[in-house]
Amino acid sequence: MPPRHPVRPHRPHPGHFHGGAQHGEPAPSWIADLLRMIGWAIGVAVLVALVLWGAEAGVLRSRRGEAIDDFGVFAVILTLVCGAALPYLTGEKGRADRGFRLTGLIPLVLISAPISAAVLAASSLVWPWIGTFDAGSDSFIQTAGATGAGLLFTFAVHLTAALLAYPFFVLLSIVPFPHPGAWLGLLGWLGVSGMCAVIAFVIGLGPPTGGRLLVLAACVPVAAVVCVIGLGLAQGLLRRSAAAMPYRA
Repeated sequence: MPPRHPVRPHRPHPGHFHGGAQHGEPAPSWIADLLRMIGWAIGVAVLVALVLWGAEAGVLRSRRGEAIDDFGVFAVILTLVCGAALPYLTGEKGRADRGFRLTGLIPLVLISAPISAAVLAASSLVWPWIGTFDAGSDSFIQTAGATGAGLLFTFAVHLTAALLAYPFFVLLSIVPFPHPGAWLGLLGWLGVSGMCAVIAFVIGLGPPTGGRLLVLAACVPVAAVVCVIGLGLAQGLLRRSAAAMPYRA
């Protein structure tokens, strides 16, 4: 008999994509994931209200120790940050799929993200009772929670930021550094967040004209298309990483 040689286990190169999603807890049902994300949406809305209250009460201050005097601008910043961070809240390191389902992820995001935006927009109705907006301005930013245009602005900004951030954050969760895909996820996430911030302030600092309302309304479907395409590509990588392990989606 020919001599047997020990088989050395394959060690993936640190720069290559590997099956990081092969180990961990199985995914719950689709409905359970949806309820989990709705719970996060409610928690985010409560957190934003508490942070705004802290800013108005003087508990929260700028890095220079100064009081936050522009309540409307601060509210928009929180709306953007919470939208861009929504995928981070969705992720779960303990799960085999890192919190992003192998099947049903796209409809889950397309349903849960608008719910999150609607919850935040509805909670903005209490913002004028918490803090002081600039009563002399009719801009989107200063009418948040007080007018229909202000509610639409909060909804569209939060939803657009979340939809554009999802595909890039999925890449970040499944592709290790220094793989190029991880850098693409990080730079893409930062890039779309910055782009959303620029658009939000360019539109938000002006009055709710028909043109600005049209741009806001157009941002959501465009972001949804980008999200679907990006999630489809990222989910393909996620399925490859879990191909060697039985999985219940």
